[in-house]
Amino acid sequence: MNPKVTVKSKSALTKRMLPLVHRNLKEAMAKILERDLPQLGGVAFTSDIWSSRALNSYIALTMHYVDKDWNLRKFLMGCSNFDERHTAAEIGQKLDRMIEAINIPGEASLTMITDGGSNMVKAAKESPNIHDHLICLCHIISNCLKDTFEIPAIKEAINMLKELASCTHKSLQRTLEIKKECINQNIPFVKIINPVPTRWNSVVMSLKTVVRITPALKKLHEKELEIFRGKLPTNKQLDSYGQMLGPLMRIKTLSEEMEADKKPTIHLALTNLGRLGTISRSKKFQTSSITTRMIVEAFEEALQRRVKDLGRRSSLYCMANVLHPTYKGSLLNFDGDDATYDLTINQIKALFPEVQPESQDSQSQAQVSC
Repeated sequence: MNPKVTVKSKSALTKRMLPLVHRNLKEAMAKILERDLPQLGGVAFTSDIWSSRALNSYIALTMHYVDKDWNLRKFLMGCSNFDERHTAAEIGQKLDRMIEAINIPGEASLTMITDGGSNMVKAAKESPNIHDHLICLCHIISNCLKDTFEIPAIKEAINMLKELASCTHKSLQRTLEIKKECINQNIPFVKIINPVPTRWNSVVMSLKTVVRITPALKKLHEKELEIFRGKLPTNKQLDSYGQMLGPLMRIKTLSEEMEADKKPTIHLALTNLGRLGTISRSKKFQTSSITTRMIVEAFEEALQRRVKDLGRRSSLYCMANVLHPTYKGSLLNFDGDDATYDLTINQIKALFPEVQPESQDSQSQAQVSC
């Protein structure tokens, strides 16, 4: 450490400096909200409940909106202890108090986004302050994959990944052998990541590390070294891992697009749901391994079960697709059913009576001229 730097004591930080920083940030946020809130036509909230390692429960409310200069704003409006029972009634009362403390114009539309927990969903739907409710799509994707990974054949493949990671983490000798073989194969060595049951993307990360060193693992399997007896996947299993990685990376990429932190993403909902629900139609899928096909088919089935009609029953997703400058509602009637498109157009007209959306006839003419 630099001897010229004076490190403040714990008491100085906790009693004087941090409260000062908090007060300054709170005052700055209050000024921004005082300027922006009167001009808002709509606000979105996200909320979640979690527990610390000490098993203390907390609930947080974050507000999101687009200001008059088209900047996406996001502020944490409240974070407090939540020692009450996690029932819908208790959650709803807590959220309502937080929302009512914000000076939001009465005519503004309020939307709440939560996870799919029945208590959170019920609390949002029964709140007198909330006009629309959406379940977080990334949370839905996570649950779909968790269900998929519980299928016996897929679970067995993931357990093999865990065993491979565990046996290399616990043995320096095995790790050194893999490193040496990576040098022989002229490939960079990477440590095999151990999949975490509660984080589906850790399975993707684990697969990526195994795929990167697959040539070395195959060579070690051929050598039949005693220290790896019964620990290494077969060459067929390793090839299957490589094929599993493709669709899982596709899911991961589309999921990350929808959880972007610094830009709106609701206009991507229908597009990405459509892509997620049709992975099995790709040419690569037709020649993939049995395990890969099982993953894709089970995921698509779970997604269609959780998101009816792949999102086309959500008025907010539909309006976002119509207002998108590229799609202009094209995903609402691609199967020849104009009812959803017409209903969405009428909803937009009601919201923006001074602006008339582009009609289907003008869209068709524009496509023909292109």
